[in-house]
Amino acid sequence: MNKNYLIAGVLLILIFVGSFLFLGKKGENPASVGLFSAPKIEVKIADPKAFAWAQFPVAIKKGFFEKNNLIVNVVPVQTGDESLKAMISGSADIALAGIIPFSFLAIEHSEARIIAQTASARDNQIIANKESGILNPKDLKGKTIGYAKTTASDIGVEKFLKSNGLTEKDVKLVNLKPLAMPQALASGEIDAYSIWEPHIVNGQKAIGDRAIVFGGEENVYTWHPAIVVKDSIIKSNGEALSRFLKAWKEAEEYLKTNREESMVIVAEYTKIPVESVRRIWGEYDFRTELSADTEKILDVDLNWANSKREKVISNIPKAFNLIDYSVIKNVK
Repeated sequence: MNKNYLIAGVLLILIFVGSFLFLGKKGENPASVGLFSAPKIEVKIADPKAFAWAQFPVAIKKGFFEKNNLIVNVVPVQTGDESLKAMISGSADIALAGIIPFSFLAIEHSEARIIAQTASARDNQIIANKESGILNPKDLKGKTIGYAKTTASDIGVEKFLKSNGLTEKDVKLVNLKPLAMPQALASGEIDAYSIWEPHIVNGQKAIGDRAIVFGGEENVYTWHPAIVVKDSIIKSNGEALSRFLKAWKEAEEYLKTNREESMVIVAEYTKIPVESVRRIWGEYDFRTELSADTEKILDVDLNWANSKREKVISNIPKAFNLIDYSVIKNVK
């Protein structure tokens, strides 16, 4: 009997030692892990809090990240451009950003990779103040329009002007942070602005009946949100990325089958009325994937971003070199 107890004791010691050696890997939190469960990994996410990433607040609220043994720390930013800069600098591990700002970044930083396209967002619009004498798009001639440079807002205002027979020379463009736009519109600093949700809704809240939003297919720019990381993170922490995408896709399935609850979660996260969320929810196609379409979108956006640079370069990166399929292929 004593011999059996001795063997059992040795086995227990070996199990505990092995567990703590395993948990000692970078980014893992031994204190929060059970003996036979997968170790938790901490990740920092740069999040612009746009509706286009509705899966993110749903995953947080419903515990999908926790279920997949991830500790998620949010790095708040206002735009995809800021999100990507946080990721490149190391302030964040993962950036939530549109393919437009990614294209500007990728021309300079070939180490950036898209690991998933998460939606199509038909929500970049122009909101204007009717008291500035703006009742139709052509009334914007000679007016001041706010926009966020190197984002969907940038290409959105360009395409809006072109579709309405105007050019950038016909207006005064002012580069602004999205959170500053509603107040700038209310104060008369600008006459209109180009942006995505929830900043259009916030502009309507700021000026009420004075607001006019130009909808219609010809006036709305559809942009494509994505999840972006550095190539080095894919190589060194692929497990964390796989868990992140798994939780993300679980949240996506949840929001599709629990629409009303998901809208409430997103409304709380973005701090706007749920009635506004219900009104614009249909403008988003939440679908996490990578496909040939993603490469086509990226090719177009890379060429557009290059054309907007002060110094256009002849050899921009190829889209297929900036997309990494390895993580999403591992997520069932």
